[in-house]
Amino acid sequence: MTLLSSDTNRELYCPTCEDHYERGDVCPKDGTRLVSLGSVVDPLLGRELDGR
Repeated sequence: MTLLSSDTNRELYCPTCEDHYERGDVCPKDGTRLVSLGSVVDPLLGRELDGR
């Protein structure tokens, strides 16, 4: 498996403790799987909600 340059500079986020990391697969504090911020997509982003 080859790492792309964008993968080496990704920002990771722990949804449990809300800390940010530069590398790793799990949070060193609580063991939660880290999420790449570039991969999180909010389906409501840019949509009109309740007329606003």
